Formats: sequence, structure tokens, C-alpha cells
Amino acid sequence: MDSTVEKGRTIQEAVNKALQKLNTTMENVDIQIIEKPGKKWLGMMAKPAVVKVTKIQKDETLNVEEREPEQNDNMTSGRAWVKGGNIFFEATEEAHPSIVPCAGIKLYKNGTIVHEETTLNQGDTVRIEPERTSEDGTFSVSVDDQKMAAFLTIIPGYSEEAKLVDQPPTTRLILKAVINRRAKPSISVQDVVNELQEKGIVYGVNQTAISSACLSDKRVEVKIAEGTPADKGHDGYVEFVIDIQTHRLKPKELPDGTVDFRDVKQIPTVKQGETIGIIHPPKKGKAGKTITGDTIPAMSVKEVTVKGKGIKVEGAIIRAEKSGAPTVQIRRQTVLIDVNEKYDHRGDVDMKSGNISFEGDVEISGNVRETMRVEAKEKLLIHGSVYEATVKAGSTLVVNKNVINSKLIVGMSDEREFEMLKQLEELGESVQIFRSAIEQLLRAQRQKRADVKPDMALIVRMTLVQRFSTLPKRVSFFADLVNESARFDSESKETARLLLGVFVKHDRSLLAHERIFVDIEEKLKRLKTEYEIKLQPFAVATLSSSQQSEIHCNGDVFLTGKGAYNTKIEARGKVHVNGFIRGGSIHSDESIRVREVGSAGGVETFLSVPAGKEIMIGHVMEDTVIQIGKKTYKFVTDRKNVRALLNEEGDIRLAYLEENV
Repeated sequence: MDSTVEKGRTIQEAVNKALQKLNTTMENVDIQIIEKPGKKWLGMMAKPAVVKVTKIQKDETLNVEEREPEQNDNMTSGRAWVKGGNIFFEATEEAHPSIVPCAGIKLYKNGTIVHEETTLNQGDTVRIEPERTSEDGTFSVSVDDQKMAAFLTIIPGYSEEAKLVDQPPTTRLILKAVINRRAKPSISVQDVVNELQEKGIVYGVNQTAISSACLSDKRVEVKIAEGTPADKGHDGYVEFVIDIQTHRLKPKELPDGTVDFRDVKQIPTVKQGETIGIIHPPKKGKAGKTITGDTIPAMSVKEVTVKGKGIKVEGAIIRAEKSGAPTVQIRRQTVLIDVNEKYDHRGDVDMKSGNISFEGDVEISGNVRETMRVEAKEKLLIHGSVYEATVKAGSTLVVNKNVINSKLIVGMSDEREFEMLKQLEELGESVQIFRSAIEQLLRAQRQKRADVKPDMALIVRMTLVQRFSTLPKRVSFFADLVNESARFDSESKETARLLLGVFVKHDRSLLAHERIFVDIEEKLKRLKTEYEIKLQPFAVATLSSSQQSEIHCNGDVFLTGKGAYNTKIEARGKVHVNGFIRGGSIHSDESIRVREVGSAGGVETFLSVPAGKEIMIGHVMEDTVIQIGKKTYKFVTDRKNVRALLNEEGDIRLAYLEENV
């Protein structure tokens, strides 16, 4: 056994145990202190001392008069050799071997160090002294940004010692040495503990991991402390026990191009007194703790609030007060539940009947005539056509026949809210790019003149003029949109005020705040998230054909008949057209699928989707323009069965399908 690791109450006690086990004495060993004895810390008992004791080879002094007895006289006479790391030689009156020193070994002849080749004579003595080097280990403790974990990195030290290579007897012995390197663990547990205390790490310390890392003879990186994350708990919620989903309709196209919508009336219903849902209370979370002992508070949880018409809440049970169609809107912790009855209108909607506005479903057996207005809070079915009228539906709109010079709005409580979302998306992206440009300019200025305080108002004004000339106009448009309507809350108005102050008025008091651009970005992001939740696509608009009209839908749009002339379609879902699109424009937030686009007369038709979405066209004619993300493409020749999407480089790629679209 060449080495052993022992423990003791003191370092000397641990060393004595090791010497006894190795059956040697102090002068014949190398002692490495792995862990010093420690005091009680973090509730743990006092730590023992830990040492590693290793036997070492003693230097040999060789006398030339004592030659190795095993050698044959003919083999050794007048020669020198190395065996077992020691030098032997036999000089005679006629033969005198020589020795050439080597790096790593100090060679002494008759007590004097030798640097060059030397001749050995009878009576000479030779002594070698191997060179030894060593380097202590290093360690570091790092903490993550959240102070939830600490990591220990140890690079152990080492010691090196040269040893002669055995060589057979020769008249000229050129010494050769090899370097023996061994790890030298020199970091103690107490060293690491002291570093943890200095960094204020007092919680979640893994004593076993520290001890194991300190004993390693290789580089290690290990987690030695870990905090406890907070338990989030959950908010209150409503568990629905009935079918509340609005199922998408699948109208059947008849041979004459019209559509049979007889299945439209099959919607979810409840009976009076029937249970709609169960209210579950919130569950509180538990606080956590960082490795520095700081408390991580549990997230606050909220009760769920249930409101609506045609319902009553009895304790935790939600019941229908009347029979009808239930509709549900979940707006964070407010659940709106309405039980609506349907309104049936026989004949046309015209001057005689007056406009129609109803909180539930509406079914119209005839047409909607010129200048009339129909609004259904939920579903709207029109068996006839719509002529120069305005039609609004809360969730589903079906028009059996044609839509001519009219405006259809589906799933949109207020068009200004959708414009608000669009502006928030565009401004959020622009402000982020603007902030990056400003930060780059400030870094460059600090490198040149670190002692000069930058004039933020001037920098903002010049950057807007040179690179963002349209941004002030878009900010003013956003501010007008927000301030002209009482619908938008104080958060929206405050965001508009900050945008105007920075990008239009260049208010120095606002620009004096280092985080002003970050604050504006965060406000835009929060508002965008609120409106995305509020305006999630859910609606469906289905009609046969359209001419000179506008269709706005917070969801999917289906044209099942001949198609559309010079019609503007905006959908937050997908758009499917079984017929043609001639002139006008289509924008979909999901995908566009059209059988035929364009006209032989060269009337420009425009189709657009966001980046990552696709456009599929069965037959596309020249002068048709498509846009995906910010990339546009204009067809100069007719193409068939086209699938357009962005490639990895962000350019529009056209693929041609084998099957008809």
C-alpha cells in the first residue's frame, strides 16, 4: 500500500493513524491535508480532519566501490548502467565509463554537481537528486441569477517528480528521465465552507457533495446548494358539467350552388334548473427559500367570479334559470355565462321590420335589405341574401345566398379593439428595435467620451430622423385611437402618454430615466397579451358568395359558392374559398386556401398571411400578389396547384402540388 486517507479529531491524530497503517515514519511520506477540523455550522456536528498520506522514494547515494553483484564482470567492467532508478558503474585502471546528465535529474560527482559529461574513476562517488515541482489546487463557487443554486468547481493541484529510466551497461551512459505526475488534492471542506459563508449561502447546502468533490483527483463541477422553489398553487376555476363548446358547422353544398343549413339549429342547450358548472376555490401556494435564506413568496391566488344572464349561483353550483343556449366567455378570473333564447324573424329585414338587435341567437328566413342593420349577440342565420347592409354576429354567421356591397362583422365586439391589437404588435416590435439602436449609439459614445453625459433628447430626435422617420406618426395614431374612446383603460392611456412624450415631444424628464424604453416595451407587451387573450379567435363566418363587400371575422371564413368579386376579407382564423377570388384582398392570421385567384383582365388581387403560415391556390393568374410575413411575390404567369410559404432563409418558396387544391 503506497497511500491512505485517514480521519482524526486533529490533523496530527489523522497522520499518526496513517503512519501506523503504512508502517513507516514521518520522513518517508508526503502529507496532504484534505480537510481541516471544522466547528459546528448550519446545524451540523464538528467535522474531523482528513489527510492523505503517501510513501515517497528516498534519494539514493551510490558508491562506485559497491557495484551490483548480479552483473557479469565482462558485462560491467568499465561500464555504467541504470537499474531500478539508480546508477551503477565499475571503473578500472584501463576503462573509465562516462555519464551524460539529463534534464530533471541533478547529478553529483564526489559531492559536486555535474552539468556536462563526466568520466568516472575508481573511488568516485555518484549521487542523484530528482527534481520535484508542485502546484496547489484552485476552486470557485458560482451562484445562479435567481440565487436558487450554487456550484463548486475544483481544479486539483499536482506534484511532479523525475525518475531515471533503466539502461544496460555502457561505456557512455546518457541519462534519461521520465516525469511522474500525480494529483494532489489540496482543497479542504473548510475552505469551501468559508467561501459559502462569505457569499452568504446558508440554505440547502449539500455536505456530502462538498466532501466528495474535495477528495476527487480530477476536475469536478458539482451543485453544492439548492433552494426550494415556491409552490404556485392555483386560482379558483369553474368546472363545466355540460357541453359548452360551439361546434363548427359543415354546410352541405347543393347542385345549384346554394347551401343547405338545416343543421344550424343544433346548438348546445340547457333546461331550466339544470346544473351548468361547479365553482372550485383557489388553492394557496407555499413560500420557497433561496440559498441565501431569502423567502420566495408564494404567488397570490384569486377567486373566480361568475357573472351572466339566465343563471343563478347556489353556493358552488351554477344552475340555469331558464331553458336556452348557454354561452361562456372566460376573461381571466371572470367567467361570463349567459343562457340565451333565440329570436326568429320571418320574412325580410327591411324598413317595415326595422333593425334587429338581439342578445341571443337570431334566425332570418328572408333577406336583409338595403341600409338595414342586424346584430346578434351570438349566432346569426340568414336564409336569403344581404344587400347593402351591415350585419354583426357574436360567434357564428351563416348567409345562405349572396352578400352584395355590405359589411359583415363576426366575433368582434368593437373593431377598434382589433385595431388596438394590431398597433400594439407593430409598436412593440418598432420600440424594441429602436431601443437596441439607442443602446448601440450610447455604447459607442461612452467609449469615445466616457466623461460626457449624453443628450438623450438630441440622440432620440436624430435617430428618429435618420432611421425611424415613420415611428412618430404611428405613435400619434395610436394615441388618437386610445384617447378618442372611453373603451380603453388607464393603462392604455398611460402607455400612449409615455409614447408621445418620448417619440413625439422628446420629453427630457422622461428620457432621464434609464429604463424608459424598457418600461414602454413592458407596457406594450402587457397590453398586447391582454388583448390577445380578450380577442382569441373563436368565430365562424360562412357565406355563398360576395361582391363589393367587407368581411371581418375573429375566426374562420368559408365561401362555399361561386366566390368573391372585389371583396376585402380579414380573418384571424383561416380562409377557405371553394370558388374564385377576383380583385380585392384577403388577410388571414392562419392560412388561405382558394380554388382560383385573379382575373384575365389583370385586376390585381392581394392575399396575405403572417410568417410561418401558408397560402394554397388551385389556379393563380398573373398580377396576383401574395405576402407572407414581410415578403411579397407577384405572379407574372398563370400557375396551378401552388403552395406558398417561407423557406429557412425567410424568402417565399413556391411548391407545386400533385393534387388539385
